[in-house]
Amino acid sequence: MHARWLVEIATLFVVQSRHFSDVDLQLQTSSCHRYWAVSRQRFERWQNRLTTHREQLESAGASRRVILWREIRPTLEEVFLSDVLTRVIAAVGAKLESDGIDADMGPIAQSVFATHEDIRHRCLRMLMTPGIPVEQAVDLNRIRFSLEKWTDTFLAQISIRSNNLMPFCFDQDRTCELIEEAAERSSEQAKFVAWQLMSASCQKWMSKFCTSISVNPQLNQQIGESTLAILHPERFPSLSPFPALASDRIKTLIDQADLWVSKLLCAESSS
Repeated sequence: MHARWLVEIATLFVVQSRHFSDVDLQLQTSSCHRYWAVSRQRFERWQNRLTTHREQLESAGASRRVILWREIRPTLEEVFLSDVLTRVIAAVGAKLESDGIDADMGPIAQSVFATHEDIRHRCLRMLMTPGIPVEQAVDLNRIRFSLEKWTDTFLAQISIRSNNLMPFCFDQDRTCELIEEAAERSSEQAKFVAWQLMSASCQKWMSKFCTSISVNPQLNQQIGESTLAILHPERFPSLSPFPALASDRIKTLIDQADLWVSKLLCAESSS
């Protein structure tokens, strides 16, 4: 599984989080622990890959550096892409804990988030390494910057007190504005259509700008499975896993979403 599908799962978490208080829901603790365990395995692989890359750069010439940066790019992208789901799960865990619904998921999700933050910061420092090809640096920063805005957009849809949401967003002012916009959608239908647009638009953007190489496909698959197991998708038949990927309705929405994407990512062209 490519990490971009983990972003799709993040949108499912956003939508279903609004219903957690409305159903007799018992979260799967074993799935939460599996999410933590598999995430740790992927963290170790990322750490090893980044360490090897740094060591290789130390003795590489100019032409070799270009190749090395091309090889490490999929790993950096995977870290940035996976960060979306990590933050959404952490925010949902905080919501469940503050609402008194579940006391286990919050600490587990927070632990994964904290470790992911460390690795993400390491990737950001790597982007400032002397010798990185300008084109690679520009492309990776564009992806990072855009994913940060997507993350804030998704987080703003979660029904949670804003002060509990702020630790997981990137731009607090932007997130607060997005929360106000989300609050203006009064009906569930409006919220669901907004989710479809966000999901379809984000997938279209990722397929255009992100590499198709998956660094850890099996671990991504296991993380996706464990997080979907937490969600109890059978409780929400209208939101079954990945409806956006095969639906003709979403294919239409992808084309209709171009203006929405342009508005969301308007700053990207000037970055």
